[in-house]
Amino acid sequence: MKNKKIIFIINPVSGLGKQKGIEHIIHDIAQKHACNVTIEFTKHAGHATNLASSARIENFDIVAIVGGDGSVNEVGRALLHCETAMGIIPSGSGNGLARHFKIPLDPKRSIERIFTGSISKMDVGKIEDHIFLSTAGFGFDAKVAHEFAKQKKRGFKTYVKTVRQELFKFNSFDFVLPKNNVNEKAFMLSVANIPQFGNNFTINPNATENDGLLNCTLIKPFPKYKIPLITSRFFNQSIHKSRYFQEWIDSAFEFNVPHLFAHVDGEPINLKNHQVCCTVDRSSLNVIV
Repeated sequence: MKNKKIIFIINPVSGLGKQKGIEHIIHDIAQKHACNVTIEFTKHAGHATNLASSARIENFDIVAIVGGDGSVNEVGRALLHCETAMGIIPSGSGNGLARHFKIPLDPKRSIERIFTGSISKMDVGKIEDHIFLSTAGFGFDAKVAHEFAKQKKRGFKTYVKTVRQELFKFNSFDFVLPKNNVNEKAFMLSVANIPQFGNNFTINPNATENDGLLNCTLIKPFPKYKIPLITSRFFNQSIHKSRYFQEWIDSAFEFNVPHLFAHVDGEPINLKNHQVCCTVDRSSLNVIV
């Protein structure tokens, strides 16, 4: 790792970003590896993308992001189809991609991984002009993402509270997948590039980040009394065995949804059209694992 150009981008409103000591930890570990590093703090939404884009132009070898899945997404979208690798120091509410790659949640260990880890290529999903590294959603999960973004407090407890508030208010919707002659009622409709959203909440255990395919995942409406069972299936990675689960695997999907709210990697977005096209950009991102 000696002589490598590495920049750490810190989201100051994330869990670790709030800790003033994170800078010192980075410098101490970098010194141990005889490596000089650059540290930048984000100042607004989208700033991580700008910083990562500049680092790419300046031929940095690694852009390491200290933040949650939204910040990871911002950096990832700037590093597609280049040699610069993305490193992750997870500090968000869900940390889906970090958990998938088994990147330690402990800051010292995840920072150490930036200097000692290997590079893996992963696919990236695209919807309209948005990219997603982990999952995208168009149903209940999207509604929760939009409501969660309005909350003053972040964190897992706030997320669970938002889920509970929306669970009994959200109505199923019609989902049309013309190519497959599918017209179904949906509670959740997700496109998965990796198995989980975050916090080991697994939407599709079959999803793989480097197979050139996406897993379009339907969770059909289910009786409210089955909420505990369905929830346990999400967390024990058995949701694909449920009668309410259905999936289609392909490199591209076109489907119709009745509403325009959605999410990418847990961050709320608004779609431009009810007809949605999802595609996979194969092996387009280098990640330190």
